[in-house]
Amino acid sequence: MSIGFIILAGGKSTRMKYPKHELIFNNQRMIDFIVNKAKVMTDKIYISANQTINGYTITHDQHKDIGPIEGIYQCMKYSDCDYYCVISCRHPLIPISIYQAMLKNIKDKECIVLRNNGQVEPLVSIFRKDVLTKIEKQIQERNYSVTDFCDSLDHTYYNSDLVLIGLKTQDDYQKLVKEYKKD
Repeated sequence: MSIGFIILAGGKSTRMKYPKHELIFNNQRMIDFIVNKAKVMTDKIYISANQTINGYTITHDQHKDIGPIEGIYQCMKYSDCDYYCVISCRHPLIPISIYQAMLKNIKDKECIVLRNNGQVEPLVSIFRKDVLTKIEKQIQERNYSVTDFCDSLDHTYYNSDLVLIGLKTQDDYQKLVKEYKKD
């Protein structure tokens, strides 16, 4: 079973006013922090971004401004793994153990999604490779919702009660840095 990690780093960062992947976290760029985390599980790491990121090969969107579904699609399209773990720069502290547990629980489903404290987190998910044609069809139908895509698949949820810090604004970033130093 081959596993790939898709890192979504292509957001416009309009609320952050600075690319999230370039923020300094734990004495490194956020993208490096996330890549190093993913390397615990695999060396097949695919980054979707709307700009060049020094040190990495990037998969760029072919369909502009349709959101993370395009990044997931492009990374899956140009790689060959059995399963793809999705993580975004918005939730950099998701423990790698969550992905390991999700892989154990996906079984015969097409996708597994984190449901954290009752809230579905579609950008913390795992997809089987064979959903590629389904994601392509949904994009062609102009439905760009990752949540809708997950719902259209034979899916399951992985339930957790993590305290997630979503990274949207500079205040969120300051909170993230402060919380991380507590650990």
